[in-house]
Amino acid sequence: MKKTNTSKSLKKLTPRVFNIQGKKVYTYDKISVFGETNIGVKGAKYQIVSFPKNASVAPHFHAIVREVFLVESGEGKITINEQPYDAKKGDIFLIQPKDSHALHNLGKEPFVLHIFKWDEDPNDITWV
Repeated sequence: MKKTNTSKSLKKLTPRVFNIQGKKVYTYDKISVFGETNIGVKGAKYQIVSFPKNASVAPHFHAIVREVFLVESGEGKITINEQPYDAKKGDIFLIQPKDSHALHNLGKEPFVLHIFKWDEDPNDITWV
């Protein structure tokens, strides 16, 4: 068993802007809490992601990755297959392979998500 406390680490998150082919695709920072070595399952990962005010992730999908998003705090919009959903504390979203999804912080406070992934492959992302 491994125990971790992320409360101090969350305060140190610094948003970063990422561009692909000259286009801003996401602005956020994250903590990788547990990876496949800790979990014991290939491609499994647990992260905490924080989006500052007005930050977002552009629409994209994964061919094989499955994700579960649990909203810890803040207010945002999560769009799945072009259907927008309001997202607030306690909401849970399931992203299946090939589901197009995008995220956006709508509030003044950070939009913080716990993200659980299965079958992750760093090359398995297509921006739409």
